[in-house]
Amino acid sequence: MEIETEHHRTVSVDDNDNDSLVPEPSSTKESLSEDISLTGQVTNYHHHHPELSSASQVLIKVELDFAFVSEKLVNLSLLTMQLGSREHDFESFVSHKDDEEDDGLAEKALEFDLLSSFLNSEVKEVESLVGFLRNEVQSARVLMISPFQDDGFSDLEGKFHDAEQSLDQLMDQVVEMKKQSCSFHKLSSSGLDELGSWSGGGGAAECQNEGEFGDLSAKIKMQTADQQRNVLRMLEKSLAKEMELEKKLSESRNAEYQLEIKLYSSEQDVLYMEEVIEDAYSRWLEADNASEVFKGMLKEMSGKLQILKFSLSGSFKREDNLKSELVDSNERLEARESALHKLDSSNGRLGDFLMAQTEGLKESLREAEEKLILLNTENSTLSEKVSSLEEQLNEDASSAAQITDLERINEDLKDQLAKTEARAEEAESKWQKLEESQKEVQEELGSFRAKGYTPEKLESLEKHLRDLDHQLELAVAAVEASKEKQSLLYSTVSDMEDVIEDLKSKVSKAENRADYTEDKLITVSESNADLNEELKFCRGRLKEAERYSQQAEERKLQTAKDIAQHNKIMKKLVMQLASERERLHKQMLFICR
Repeated sequence: MEIETEHHRTVSVDDNDNDSLVPEPSSTKESLSEDISLTGQVTNYHHHHPELSSASQVLIKVELDFAFVSEKLVNLSLLTMQLGSREHDFESFVSHKDDEEDDGLAEKALEFDLLSSFLNSEVKEVESLVGFLRNEVQSARVLMISPFQDDGFSDLEGKFHDAEQSLDQLMDQVVEMKKQSCSFHKLSSSGLDELGSWSGGGGAAECQNEGEFGDLSAKIKMQTADQQRNVLRMLEKSLAKEMELEKKLSESRNAEYQLEIKLYSSEQDVLYMEEVIEDAYSRWLEADNASEVFKGMLKEMSGKLQILKFSLSGSFKREDNLKSELVDSNERLEARESALHKLDSSNGRLGDFLMAQTEGLKESLREAEEKLILLNTENSTLSEKVSSLEEQLNEDASSAAQITDLERINEDLKDQLAKTEARAEEAESKWQKLEESQKEVQEELGSFRAKGYTPEKLESLEKHLRDLDHQLELAVAAVEASKEKQSLLYSTVSDMEDVIEDLKSKVSKAENRADYTEDKLITVSESNADLNEELKFCRGRLKEAERYSQQAEERKLQTAKDIAQHNKIMKKLVMQLASERERLHKQMLFICR
């Protein structure tokens, strides 16, 4: 139990059931300041009005005291509620007055009497403090009376009015609380007077006469040896409880130390798992980069393999030719050397001649070796040709589209050729018709001359005949032009067919190369599949590491919660110890008195 009656201290009472009767100051401010607010500010022109400055200082002091009284009233209201809950225990103690072995009820009755007396004294102190604050506010309002009123005076006047209203509300609460404390004190005084434990009638009379109570130590007087033995027994039990609480406190400290060790180990595990995760992630990135590099290398190797195959096929052929030449030259050399050995004894000149021939053969051998060296250099040039072949592959891909375009053009040309043939046939038919009409005209002209027509008619007929001849010449020229166009079309069609054949051959070569590249791509895809399997394995390891880290984080949170819970238990135990010590100390003082 903690009891403080001074001006700026918190009143708190803790019972054996760990029920806190007094909240923290922050909770009291939040509960009471929602309805009443007395915040005031001093304006900048107070130094020109000394009475306004003193009134504002009084207002600030009243606000601070008001906050203190508000917190104290909240604490006393909680104490009143606690006394109301213990009223039943006190009544049961009074009803079982013949049962002297009920130590628990006696202890609770003693606590009820002490708390009721304490509540009376505190209510009296609060009542006097509220009256003092009201006097301060009234005196400050008297100081504010001035002939020169302005906005600052009106603001302070309104704030003092609000303060008076708030103090009136506080006084109403104090009166209600005073009535409850008087009822509790009457109950404790009447019940204990019946038992003869200690006298409280004078206190009840004082509660009726404006609530004036005497000192708490004068009320408690032990009259019998049995009651003293009961008190000593209660003290022994409280000491045993205190020892047990100290033991629990040491155990909780040991548990807290063990939890701190576990928390440290879990943090180390988390750090280790984070390092493992970072390592696995870096390996996964390296594997991913390596797979990309391998893809590029595989593409380069596929191109180089194609180049090497072409170069090897050519080099093998040249090597076979050179080997055959070397074999022939060696056979010739051996034959000539044998002939030289045979002819050495007969003719020296022939030997010199043969030696010269052998030197020539050696030079030819050297030339063959140089050719072999050239073959190696040609192998290097083949790599350059491969790049050109790749470009040709791309061109072949575009040439396939050109083939389709050329076939379409060829069909268009064939259509045009058919149209020109039809036009030529039409022109020939027209030419035949014109010849027939010319013959008919000439026959008619002869008949006209025979019949003796006039020259004018003949001239008109001749003019018509010349027109027909001109039309005939135009038709002949058109027929010749159509024949020339037909011949040109035939030649272009044949050229286009040759181009199409060439493109088809190129396409077939490109398809063969594409098949070869597909085979290489299959090998590359197989290697990529292996790399993907390795990547999946790395990802699985990474997920497993993440799961381990999550489990470690959960363990860390659980240990933190356990530590917080143990801290709460320790705080409760410490509060119990403090209250028990205070209670025992006061009981010892009462016994000593």
